[in-house]
Amino acid sequence: MVFGGRRLQVSEPAGEWSMPAGVDERYGPLVARLEREAAQRPRGYARKVVLAALLGYGFVGLVVLALAAIAVAMVAMIFFFHWAAGLEIKIAIICGIVGLAILRSLIVRAEPIEGRRLDAAEAPALHVMVEQLRRATGGPRIHEVVVTGEFNAAIVQQPRFGLFGGSFNTLILGLPLLQGLSRDEVTAVIGHELGHFVGAHGRWTAFTYRVRLRWWQIASALEHGATASVMRWFVRRYVPWFNAYSFVLARQQEFEADRTAARVTDQATAGAALVRVRLQSERFDRSWQRLWSESHQHDAPTAMPFRSAAEHLTRAEGDGADRQGLEAALAVATGLGDTHPSLADRLRALGCEGRVPQPLVRSAADELLGPIADRLADELDESWWRTASEWWAEARERRRQEIADLDALEERLSRGELTREEQEHHLDLVRTVRGDAAAIPYLRALLASEPDLHGLRFHLGELLLRTGDEAGIAELEAAAEAVPMLEAAACDLIAGHLSDAGRHAEIEPWIERLHRAALRENLAEKERREIDPAVELLPLDWSDEVREAVRQRLSQVVGLRQVRAARRRFPGSGGEQIVFVFSGHAGADGQEVIDGVIAVLLDYGDTLGFQRTRQVAWLDRRLARVAGSELHAEDA
Repeated sequence: MVFGGRRLQVSEPAGEWSMPAGVDERYGPLVARLEREAAQRPRGYARKVVLAALLGYGFVGLVVLALAAIAVAMVAMIFFFHWAAGLEIKIAIICGIVGLAILRSLIVRAEPIEGRRLDAAEAPALHVMVEQLRRATGGPRIHEVVVTGEFNAAIVQQPRFGLFGGSFNTLILGLPLLQGLSRDEVTAVIGHELGHFVGAHGRWTAFTYRVRLRWWQIASALEHGATASVMRWFVRRYVPWFNAYSFVLARQQEFEADRTAARVTDQATAGAALVRVRLQSERFDRSWQRLWSESHQHDAPTAMPFRSAAEHLTRAEGDGADRQGLEAALAVATGLGDTHPSLADRLRALGCEGRVPQPLVRSAADELLGPIADRLADELDESWWRTASEWWAEARERRRQEIADLDALEERLSRGELTREEQEHHLDLVRTVRGDAAAIPYLRALLASEPDLHGLRFHLGELLLRTGDEAGIAELEAAAEAVPMLEAAACDLIAGHLSDAGRHAEIEPWIERLHRAALRENLAEKERREIDPAVELLPLDWSDEVREAVRQRLSQVVGLRQVRAARRRFPGSGGEQIVFVFSGHAGADGQEVIDGVIAVLLDYGDTLGFQRTRQVAWLDRRLARVAGSELHAEDA
């Protein structure tokens, strides 16, 4: 918590430093302007991206030069100010160490690539095809091919000789990808990956990738200390800006790579590969979900994942999952969340229509790997089971314990002995063991006794929609009306339900409402996180039954001594918030205590809480004057 005068503010978590895949929404106008500029002057825009990257290096260079200058000056000053030689030497050493740390962070450290190396003798057809594609595209030399268990393909360039030196290129192919695509479609996929490194734009790709990687390394290496504060100030401003500035280039390169894929095959094949990759990756994910669900009933899988993937990925699905998956994928619009354009835009750029492909007759794994495909699947299965067997056993034992706990809770539930926390735990166990639909009657019963639990009402609406019951829409709307901060999430769930049902004509009003609610939420966020003496505090409008339920739940928060709470209204957003101050027993973990209090009060609305300190004394005194504000009190 940050305290400024008598205004109290809850700080945002610092989080980790990383280069996001997407772009911060506030840079949306910049991206839109750069898209227009790139369309009109592509070469000029690419040069600007390089200059933007060099700007960052320029700042780092100035910092290193400044540190070096200070170090040299300190050494020189020893000859003139002998009495301060000890301090001067220390300053010189510190500046030298920090400068070297920054320079070391500029060196890209090659991460080991995990997977099975596949040489030309083992898979000659695959290596011949890769070399033919490399020559057809003019792409970089592929030094090694690595097969993994991921449904993915990529070319990883690892620099050999510094910033602008040569690179060692590894083609990574997931065995499930080869099992789930035809030979022609895999040709298009590899052509796409090579297309990222073709011609002038390939150099910009590699350069931009390395710049992003280096900034992540700089941030990771300088997380603490005074110098980190200087770098953090720059990184948190420069990196999001550079990410947005290079975003358009990265997206353009996806379209260009797609055109390369079409050039080495044809437009129809390149489009079909895009569709099948999307659908087969979803199938592969579903196969893992089914596999892990077996850990609840069996001590080992009934079929190993990679051996069974070949059959699963080539089998026609009778439940229409592919059709629904394609419709959902085509409905997604290109946004700022990813450099990859939407599937619909990529197909449109290729001049193709999105169609559910025919089931595979013969996979690329069969044609390009031959007999070694089964051996690779067995190797991946053995490797996976060595790692997963312990997790599997833990999941099996955990499910046994969950079933036993559920049986014990239901026996006590039949006698009406469960507390509120135990009722919620019972709900969680019912969902886990029996599924969402089985939890709905218990959730309805709990809301019938405590209708003010708006968080649980939202939860009920979510479960109803998940099980296909549109009564969930009314429950979500009721929760959002009672707690405005839930409106954006409620609209998102309802719009998603309508999309899954193919009722696209009904989605637009919910999307518009979602956008309005999200805007209000953003505007209200700062207001909800701050409080000052001008605030009007009102009594909590709870029934005696609710107050008693809250008291009982707070009494179970370990380390809690006292809680005072009231509510406040937000004139701008029209919402309300529960404001509380708590104190804990000596030795209690303050964070654990406040987490426990929030878990109780959050069922009844948005919360803002503070631990009692001298800076918070004014708020505690204000709360003490509000009728019925004391929710929990114990002797020290």
